[in-house]
Amino acid sequence: MKNFSIPRKKWIEVYNSIILLFFFIDEYKNNIDSFQKVNEKFNKYCNQNKIIGEGFNLLGGDNLLFFGYLVIVRTFEIIAFHIGGNIKQRNQFYEWIIEKAKEEGFTSFDDIIRKFNITIKTFAYGGKSDEEKLYQLFRHIRHSLSHFSYETNTSTNEIDLKSVDLKSQNVKLEMIIPMHNMLGLTAYFGRWVNNTLHRENLLL
Repeated sequence: MKNFSIPRKKWIEVYNSIILLFFFIDEYKNNIDSFQKVNEKFNKYCNQNKIIGEGFNLLGGDNLLFFGYLVIVRTFEIIAFHIGGNIKQRNQFYEWIIEKAKEEGFTSFDDIIRKFNITIKTFAYGGKSDEEKLYQLFRHIRHSLSHFSYETNTSTNEIDLKSVDLKSQNVKLEMIIPMHNMLGLTAYFGRWVNNTLHRENLLL
């Protein structure tokens, strides 16, 4: 099977966003006081410029969620674009991603779900291979976020995502995950993709 390839310059644009997401997560966790000060300045800016809205949060909450969503879209779509409709290549690539995840201590798809504290309520692909399940998980997370088919719970700081097939109206995925774990899952996925691209020499 002939491997696909991705222009290095295009992937670096994506990877810079992944690194920035890791930075936000680590800094928010380790330097919360500094982040709060920056957030206060952001709110002051909004008030001074009479920007209409409420609950502005520069470095957390929905703003960071949507930045994570953009990382998912950019990572997922650049792979899908260059693989095209070749299912065998897609499955091979996600097998490689699973291997990279195992190198970081995630023994299986179920272990990824467990370590990111994800509660799966519905998943239409439960009987599939690990690589297929990982592909479908991110495919439907992206679908849920892009269609605003989710609810955030500020008291528990969790997000409930639901992805529904537009034709059949069948639920393909419904899951609950802590917000910070959602961002972590996104960042780790991007890193696994990056490591796979480098190991398999798929960057031009």
